[in-house]
Amino acid sequence: MLSTPSTAPVGSPFEFVNGGKTRHVGFESTAMVRFGQGLSLPIDLDWTANYTFVRSRFAGGTFAGNALPYAPPHTVQTTLDAAHKNGVSGQVAFSYVAPQYTDEKNTLAPGPLGLDGRIPAFTTVDLGARYRHK
Repeated sequence: MLSTPSTAPVGSPFEFVNGGKTRHVGFESTAMVRFGQGLSLPIDLDWTANYTFVRSRFAGGTFAGNALPYAPPHTVQTTLDAAHKNGVSGQVAFSYVAPQYTDEKNTLAPGPLGLDGRIPAFTTVDLGARYRHK
Protein backbone atom coordinates (compact mmCIF):
# COMPACT_ATOMS: atom_id res chain seq x y z
CA MET A 1 0.00 0.00 0.00
CA LEU A 2 1.13 3.53 -0.71
CA SER A 3 0.08 6.75 1.01
CA THR A 4 -0.12 9.56 -1.50
CA PRO A 5 -0.65 13.29 -0.94
CA SER A 6 -4.21 14.35 -1.58
CA THR A 7 -5.39 17.57 -3.14
CA ALA A 8 -7.29 18.48 0.07
CA PRO A 9 -6.36 21.83 1.63
CA VAL A 10 -3.14 21.81 3.65
CA GLY A 11 -3.88 21.28 7.33
CA SER A 12 -7.04 19.27 6.72
CA PRO A 13 -7.27 15.76 8.22
CA PHE A 14 -7.10 14.33 4.66
CA GLU A 15 -3.59 15.34 3.61
CA PHE A 16 -2.73 11.72 2.70
CA VAL A 17 -4.90 9.01 1.23
CA ASN A 18 -4.36 5.30 0.77
CA GLY A 19 -3.06 4.88 -2.77
CA GLY A 20 -3.96 1.18 -2.98
CA LYS A 21 -1.93 -1.75 -4.29
CA THR A 22 1.22 -1.13 -6.30
CA ARG A 23 3.54 -3.20 -8.46
CA HIS A 24 7.29 -2.66 -8.72
CA VAL A 25 9.53 -4.34 -11.30
CA GLY A 26 13.13 -3.43 -11.98
CA PHE A 27 16.81 -4.14 -11.77
CA GLU A 28 20.06 -2.54 -10.68
CA SER A 29 23.59 -2.96 -11.93
CA THR A 30 26.99 -1.75 -10.79
CA ALA A 31 30.41 -1.83 -12.44
CA MET A 32 33.75 -0.83 -10.97
CA VAL A 33 37.18 -0.64 -12.58
CA ARG A 34 40.45 0.06 -10.76
CA PHE A 35 42.73 1.63 -13.37
CA GLY A 36 45.61 2.78 -11.17
CA GLN A 37 47.20 -0.58 -10.42
CA GLY A 38 46.40 -2.11 -13.80
CA LEU A 39 48.06 0.73 -15.71
CA SER A 40 50.91 1.12 -13.20
CA LEU A 41 49.91 4.74 -12.54
CA PRO A 42 51.42 6.67 -9.60
CA ILE A 43 47.85 7.21 -8.29
CA ASP A 44 44.87 5.03 -7.47
CA LEU A 45 42.21 5.68 -10.09
CA ASP A 46 38.80 4.06 -9.70
CA TRP A 47 35.70 4.38 -11.87
CA THR A 48 32.27 3.25 -10.66
CA ALA A 49 28.93 3.27 -12.48
CA ASN A 50 25.45 2.40 -11.21
CA TYR A 51 22.20 2.10 -13.13
CA THR A 52 18.71 1.49 -11.76
CA PHE A 53 15.54 0.79 -13.72
CA VAL A 54 12.22 0.52 -11.92
CA ARG A 55 8.69 0.39 -13.24
CA SER A 56 6.40 1.34 -10.35
CA ARG A 57 2.68 1.44 -11.10
CA PHE A 58 -0.63 1.46 -9.30
CA ALA A 59 -2.12 -2.05 -9.61
CA GLY A 60 -5.84 -1.35 -9.43
CA GLY A 61 -8.29 1.27 -8.34
CA THR A 62 -8.79 4.75 -9.74
CA PHE A 63 -5.15 5.19 -10.76
CA ALA A 64 -4.49 1.70 -12.17
CA GLY A 65 -1.55 1.75 -14.56
CA ASN A 66 -0.32 5.21 -13.55
CA ALA A 67 3.24 5.69 -12.37
CA LEU A 68 3.82 6.13 -8.65
CA PRO A 69 4.70 9.62 -7.48
CA TYR A 70 8.40 10.36 -6.97
CA ALA A 71 9.50 7.10 -8.60
CA PRO A 72 11.79 7.91 -11.56
CA PRO A 73 12.12 4.98 -13.97
CA HIS A 74 15.85 5.51 -14.56
CA THR A 75 18.72 6.70 -12.39
CA VAL A 76 22.40 6.67 -13.34
CA GLN A 77 25.43 7.54 -11.23
CA THR A 78 29.06 7.44 -12.25
CA THR A 79 32.08 8.39 -10.16
CA LEU A 80 35.78 8.83 -10.86
CA ASP A 81 38.05 8.72 -7.79
CA ALA A 82 41.74 9.59 -7.81
CA ALA A 83 44.02 9.24 -4.78
CA HIS A 84 47.73 9.88 -4.38
CA LYS A 85 49.90 8.12 -1.83
CA ASN A 86 50.64 11.47 -0.14
CA GLY A 87 47.01 11.58 1.13
CA VAL A 88 45.52 13.95 -1.44
CA SER A 89 42.48 12.62 -3.29
CA GLY A 90 39.54 13.86 -5.27
CA GLN A 91 36.30 12.73 -6.81
CA VAL A 92 34.02 13.72 -9.67
CA ALA A 93 30.50 12.30 -9.59
CA PHE A 94 27.75 12.59 -12.22
CA SER A 95 24.10 11.69 -11.55
CA TYR A 96 21.05 11.58 -13.81
CA VAL A 97 17.46 11.18 -12.63
CA ALA A 98 14.71 10.62 -15.21
CA PRO A 99 11.44 12.60 -15.21
CA GLN A 100 8.95 11.67 -12.50
CA TYR A 101 5.45 12.58 -11.40
CA THR A 102 4.48 14.28 -8.15
CA ASP A 103 0.94 12.97 -7.94
CA GLU A 104 -1.03 9.79 -8.52
CA LYS A 105 -2.88 11.31 -11.51
CA ASN A 106 0.43 11.73 -13.39
CA THR A 107 -0.36 15.39 -14.01
CA LEU A 108 2.00 17.03 -16.49
CA ALA A 109 1.49 20.74 -15.75
CA PRO A 110 2.39 22.07 -12.29
CA GLY A 111 -0.48 23.28 -10.13
CA PRO A 112 -0.61 26.53 -8.17
CA LEU A 113 0.26 24.83 -4.84
CA GLY A 114 3.13 22.78 -6.26
CA LEU A 115 1.54 19.49 -5.20
CA ASP A 116 1.21 18.15 -8.72
CA GLY A 117 2.99 18.28 -12.05
CA ARG A 118 5.85 16.44 -13.64
CA ILE A 119 9.41 16.95 -12.40
CA PRO A 120 11.70 17.13 -15.43
CA ALA A 121 14.82 15.00 -15.71
CA PHE A 122 17.88 16.49 -14.06
CA THR A 123 21.59 15.91 -13.76
CA THR A 124 24.07 16.87 -11.09
CA VAL A 125 27.86 17.03 -11.03
CA ASP A 126 29.62 16.87 -7.68
CA LEU A 127 33.27 17.57 -7.02
CA GLY A 128 35.12 16.57 -3.89
CA ALA A 129 38.62 16.91 -2.51
CA ARG A 130 40.12 15.19 0.51
CA TYR A 131 43.33 15.07 2.43
CA ARG A 132 44.21 12.22 4.77
CA HIS A 133 46.91 13.11 7.28
CA LYS A 134 49.24 10.19 7.93
